Amino acid sequence: MNIESSFNIIKIALFSISGVPKRSLVTQLLYSSVSQESQTESTGTYHKLIHVKNRETLIRLADPPVITDRTDFGDLISLIMESNAFILCYSVTSRASFEAVDVIFDQISFIRGAENMNVVFLVGINVSQSNREIPYEYGAKLAKKKGTEFLEVDETHSDIVKAMFHRVVELALDTSFSDVNPLSLIEQEDGEYAYRAPDRFLTTIPEEVIEKNPRRIIVTNNNLSTLPTYLIKLKLVKLDISWNLFETFPSVLGLSLIHI
Repeated sequence: MNIESSFNIIKIALFSISGVPKRSLVTQLLYSSVSQESQTESTGTYHKLIHVKNRETLIRLADPPVITDRTDFGDLISLIMESNAFILCYSVTSRASFEAVDVIFDQISFIRGAENMNVVFLVGINVSQSNREIPYEYGAKLAKKKGTEFLEVDETHSDIVKAMFHRVVELALDTSFSDVNPLSLIEQEDGEYAYRAPDRFLTTIPEEVIEKNPRRIIVTNNNLSTLPTYLIKLKLVKLDISWNLFETFPSVLGLSLIHI
């Protein structure tokens, strides 16, 4: 059994350009101190278990390399598509970093589609510095324009940083609609039924869906680690289970056209 399947899992991607101390957010989340920064790699994926909405939730925090003029966002498609939330960081002391988050947002929106952005936080850091170039109002205005959440965070205070991550996770969980009746997610396509449930933190494909005998099941970016055997009762033409938690390619008798 994959132990991660017993938790909600929120995948968060952290983006900025060079010169923005975004790694301070990582170390505050993990160690409650920026002095532990040397214990984390400059980039990587980190995990932190927190308690949100009466359940343990595992944060899977991706800290990719800083964005530069040479960054090919095509190399980041998998990360962008599998993330439940994005934190776009800029320094309030750097106009270039503020302008960059606007561009980063647009690139993510282009890859995911504007209607499927999930949760995005625009976060200004370095707020304790005296040489501010970006007023609070500028950040708030850009966030309103892009339809994102907005915060200014003092990255030297662990309680503030942890409260930010807690809020990101809360909103990401709210987008899952995990309490929705599974049958309400079944649509008709060309006279056949399809079950579409991306980004809903599913740990299994609900058995109720077989009542409609769907021909297509799309459950991308969930928390599936196994496939239920009752799927063999369906005459599927498509089963899309990409961006889940499978450690190996799943094998279910009678199923074909599996996308992982």
